[in-house]
Amino acid sequence: MATLAPFAGRKGVNRAKAYVGKYAYSGMCQAFSVTMFGTGGVGDWDGDGDADAVDGWKKAKARGKVRTADQIRDFSKIPYGVILYWSGGSRGYGHAAVSIGGGNMVTTDAGWGGLIGVRRIKGWWAGSHKFLGYAYQDGNGYVLRRIHAFEKAKPSKPRPKFSTYVVTASLVNVRTGPSTKAPIVKRLKRGRRFRAYAVPGSDWLHTKRGHRIHKSYARKA
Repeated sequence: MATLAPFAGRKGVNRAKAYVGKYAYSGMCQAFSVTMFGTGGVGDWDGDGDADAVDGWKKAKARGKVRTADQIRDFSKIPYGVILYWSGGSRGYGHAAVSIGGGNMVTTDAGWGGLIGVRRIKGWWAGSHKFLGYAYQDGNGYVLRRIHAFEKAKPSKPRPKFSTYVVTASLVNVRTGPSTKAPIVKRLKRGRRFRAYAVPGSDWLHTKRGHRIHKSYARKA
């Protein structure tokens, strides 16, 4: 069962911000990130001989809760109080950092000598690292912060596939809704082409303007 991290949410963010401007945790991004929330390390999860940021991501993805990079459209909306993850780097250790909201993060090695600083998430070390996403529940079962409904990934609806149809009746009514009682917007003559898509189980074609034409009066061109 998931447990709230000892320094969840704002507490973890404030602890990370307190390190800004200091020289610490150089080359220890994963240790820094989990320490800010008080959750502890995950060890060498993938068994490659290194306990690094990549292990943190893999274990969180397997046993925690994450949001992957392909689900993130706007970096400025990444919530505060989560751990960000990258793969890559000169030795393949990846990178971890603490999101503080607004598209920013507190990260180790932000400058020469192991400086901890605030940096933009988007584009960080893009040439050598690949952004993986963020974890809001880590691989040890700790909830870093509670994610509200508006921050969750929403499944995208499949886009309708439009086709070209041609009117087969001498005259057909274009209506505002799928009913013969719906108001008529206009009428199309025989041979007129239009773009629409069919919905399984419905007798009505949906036009690009949101109107309806009965299937029996048209065919695919």
